[in-house]
Amino acid sequence: MMNGEAQSQDPWQVYPLHSAFTNQPSQTVDREFLQRCLGAFPSAPIDKPVETGDSTEIDGVRIQTLRWALGYGPSTEAWLLTPAQGSGPWPGVLALHDHGGFRFLGKEKIADGPSDNATAAHKASRENYNQRAWANDLARAGFAVLVHDLSTWGSRRFVADDLKQAEGAWQNVNIKVPLDPRDLEAVNRYNALANEREHTFAKWCAMLGTSVPGVFAYEDQVALGVLVHRPECVATSLSVIGHSGGGARAALLAALDERVSSAVIANMMTTYDGLPQHRAWIHTWQFWPPGWAPNADWPDILALRAGMPCLIMASEQDEGFLTAAQQQATEGLKRAWKSAGTQVDIDIHWHLHGHYFGIEEQRYAQQWLVNSCSI
Repeated sequence: MMNGEAQSQDPWQVYPLHSAFTNQPSQTVDREFLQRCLGAFPSAPIDKPVETGDSTEIDGVRIQTLRWALGYGPSTEAWLLTPAQGSGPWPGVLALHDHGGFRFLGKEKIADGPSDNATAAHKASRENYNQRAWANDLARAGFAVLVHDLSTWGSRRFVADDLKQAEGAWQNVNIKVPLDPRDLEAVNRYNALANEREHTFAKWCAMLGTSVPGVFAYEDQVALGVLVHRPECVATSLSVIGHSGGGARAALLAALDERVSSAVIANMMTTYDGLPQHRAWIHTWQFWPPGWAPNADWPDILALRAGMPCLIMASEQDEGFLTAAQQQATEGLKRAWKSAGTQVDIDIHWHLHGHYFGIEEQRYAQQWLVNSCSI
């Protein structure tokens, strides 16, 4: 693990290219500018109704299966989780799965659904969650929770046969088709090839005038719209929560959509200065809306909603970010919230467990949501 405090060299100095560019902002940084950086969204929202599938109950949680088509790629599969007793409506939560390099599963990383939840793949995908289906815990606490698969994960994953013929052939790696969630070795080979294709996916997005974070933000806005129109949900009380890549998605969604009334962002807050030499290689394309930097920094995205109830969870032991960069980001957010002139302060919670959203962090976030939504 790299030690942030041990790196005294200015990370930018190792890149001669940087000296040829200015770091001075050249744009007005606002929501409109962020939208331009993200690129084009589809010209119309989904034009087909959301399909409602089977409903079941597991450990005090009612699970309603939903599906909708976005007009590109496979249909999105989602679960609406609510308390098994009562009909609501309950405060809504959009729970966002992480990146984690584990693309075989999406919503199953954070939620138990009607199918087998104990395969080798499920267990491996929950290593950073203490093996907890924390979205179900939120439902038991009195929320209407929607979890959905993001493009390139789970039901929207890359076609295994395509990876086998492309990335697999290039790297001389074979994968078994069809994929079996009980075969972790095969699933991990799939994940490795699917992560290599993220670069190709980014190129596709660029050719279409959009971006990886733009596509993801659009899909999350669609999911938020699905949640808003469910009778189980209080449309005026909508929270978003995510860890790691899910935290990045939560920040973007909160910035873009004022229907979000509160946000929890776990283990995904840093300045860009802490990344070039340190761990840029490990982070996803969704972290860099094209053109946002150098005009603005990553925390500036969330600061567009300064004054909104917000919880940031971070750790000095997080190997993905320099401690100083996390501290700089959170201090900047504190200033932004103070300048907003509201009575709401941003909650910065430092924990000891690194890049991890374990049961202690889950309980803290859950209680914060209960308090902020006055359950």
